[in-house]
Amino acid sequence: DDTIRKIFNRTDSGKQVAKMIKTAHSIGYTNVHIDLMYNLPGQNVEMWKDDLKKAIDLNVESISIFHFHVHPNLKLAAMLQSGEIQPIRNSNIAKEMYVEAVDMLRHEGYKLQTTSKFTLQDKENRYYDLFYKHPREGLGLGSTNWFCSLIGSYTYKNFESLKKYSAYLRDEKFPISIGMKMSKEEEMRRMMIRGLNSGVDKSEFKKIFGNMPEDVFPEIIESLKKQGLIIIDDYEIRLTSSAIIQDGLTKIYNEFVDSLPTTSC
Repeated sequence: DDTIRKIFNRTDSGKQVAKMIKTAHSIGYTNVHIDLMYNLPGQNVEMWKDDLKKAIDLNVESISIFHFHVHPNLKLAAMLQSGEIQPIRNSNIAKEMYVEAVDMLRHEGYKLQTTSKFTLQDKENRYYDLFYKHPREGLGLGSTNWFCSLIGSYTYKNFESLKKYSAYLRDEKFPISIGMKMSKEEEMRRMMIRGLNSGVDKSEFKKIFGNMPEDVFPEIIESLKKQGLIIIDDYEIRLTSSAIIQDGLTKIYNEFVDSLPTTSC
């Protein structure tokens, strides 16, 4: 929506974005992904539905939707604080937008890969499966300030500086800036934090750790269930829509991250 794009200082137009997606498909890309944000200042439900429809009509293979959050040091935060632009103050609108996205995208053949990511059949992102469904595996290559690698019980992060990363490789050394071996409890908490985004497979959890999640974290899981933040069945534990669109994620992460060391990823 061009009105929203102007508020966010985007220099290109919605038509140019659509043209770029069409160009990507025309030259042979078969899996184009886009991010869409909801609950934006100046945005209403009809604008949001229109954005979703445009993405569907462009046959975008995968779509991630994100609830709008403001970082305090950005120009946008000052504009909101001064009243230059008005935020959406009704929390029910965010819920309506999320539910609308789930309904529209599922109706058009998209499946929910994680709580915020939707894909067409056979266009799933394998990274998400590794990151969320199998959180004991994941090898990060390259200099980075965010990706954490995990091999078994060992978690580590590479140097952020490309210069330092390259120097270590030239000297035939591992370019690792920080790393640690996690305890069994730390691994279990980490799997719950990561896995809830797409659903914690209870049989997989038991296969790895020897116990069901409910047996390991009975009080936490019961508390989150009573708050309406998680759903439990015979196969998995997953987030509710309330947890996704409200502040439930923070509560959940705080519960499970309690004993994780700061060096853990």
